[in-house]
Amino acid sequence: MIRTVLLALSLSTAAVASSTYSAAVIPAPSGFTIASMTGINDSGQAAGTGAAGLANQAFIGSPSGSTPIPLPSGWSNSYGAGVNASGQVVGYGASQAFIGTVAGSTVIPFPAGWTYALGLAVNDSGQVAGSGDTPQGVWQHRGNHAGLYRKYLRKHCNPFADRCDVRVCKRSIN
Repeated sequence: MIRTVLLALSLSTAAVASSTYSAAVIPAPSGFTIASMTGINDSGQAAGTGAAGLANQAFIGSPSGSTPIPLPSGWSNSYGAGVNASGQVVGYGASQAFIGTVAGSTVIPFPAGWTYALGLAVNDSGQVAGSGDTPQGVWQHRGNHAGLYRKYLRKHCNPFADRCDVRVCKRSIN
């Protein structure tokens, strides 16, 4: 059973040459047998994903303990990616993004034309940034507000086929 999930390192305000670090152990939620963290806020709360059995579930943790984020209705798995100062966790599962707290989760609707979305980061205003895909294979990076985009080429390789293709993609620049 995994007990230590994250050693949170903090950098002192001293000059980099004389920096000191401290570590805090964040335990996995009760019953989880595997866990990893991918996001941390300024309060030291971390967002991550763990498993109790075969299902993956997002959670939020701190040195005082960790709590699973309830799955959105109809979902069997979720993955936590980021956390803001209010303890809102953003992530993905069932090919769609979500935002949630220990009280519950909400599915984030797809942007127009998207068929797949990942919630990857959330700011303190609750705005979510992430990536997604369209039926034409155009991979996009976007926040939940109007922004500027520039196109770029992304090489897509299928590990189960002997081919790669190039997709025209858009990437946020703000």
